[in-house]
Amino acid sequence: MGGELVVNSQVGVGSTFTVRLFLANLGTESEQYKIEDITGYQGRRQKILVVDDQSDHRDLIRSILAPLGFIIEEASSGEDCLLKVEQLKPKLIILDLAMTGIDGTETTHQIRDRNLVMPIIILSANAYPSDRLVAMNSGANDFLAKPIQVPHLLNKLKLHLGLSWVFQTDNINISDSLLEEIMLRPTEEIIEKLQHFVRIGDLMGLNKHLDILVKNQPEYRPFILRVKVLIKEFRIAEIKKLLS
Repeated sequence: MGGELVVNSQVGVGSTFTVRLFLANLGTESEQYKIEDITGYQGRRQKILVVDDQSDHRDLIRSILAPLGFIIEEASSGEDCLLKVEQLKPKLIILDLAMTGIDGTETTHQIRDRNLVMPIIILSANAYPSDRLVAMNSGANDFLAKPIQVPHLLNKLKLHLGLSWVFQTDNINISDSLLEEIMLRPTEEIIEKLQHFVRIGDLMGLNKHLDILVKNQPEYRPFILRVKVLIKEFRIAEIKKLLS
């Protein structure tokens, strides 16, 4: 977990074991809410730079965060990140550890060498202590293991961006233009076609149809990616609710 274990021992006297761990601060009270109830956050929209050499991984994070109102920018490598970071001025960076070319550790070092202080969350498919320690020592603020768990990701963003979530039950007025910018809903004709796939239980057909739709009508990308995430998790009831 990125910590250390030390033992001091003296024959005939005894031993002292010391354990140090990097653990999240949960605060004085544990928050009780369901992630699926979150519809957005209060305040100005936050820009996040997602850095990963795999486009599927970037698309997954976009599909999770864009519907909640985050502005998602992408970089396909460490070099690309370094070119864009000062221009885009993101509030937070989500950075893959293992990439071709400059990896996440070196990218983080170079970002910090430029005196840029935005929070950096390192992603890694390996949750070994050595990976966590390397990430933290490079100047990163936090670490997440792949595959990404949505509650863990949102909790990290809440912590490092100081967010206050908006829930389905909250009575907060959001302008129509902002809702359209966050997740533009397809036309009723498109929705009816999607509903047809759900009614007959053809999730594979639905997924293929969404792939075609996002190429032809990219303005619906946040909505489509949200549905695709629900398909991967077989959350049929939530798909029906989203399409209704």
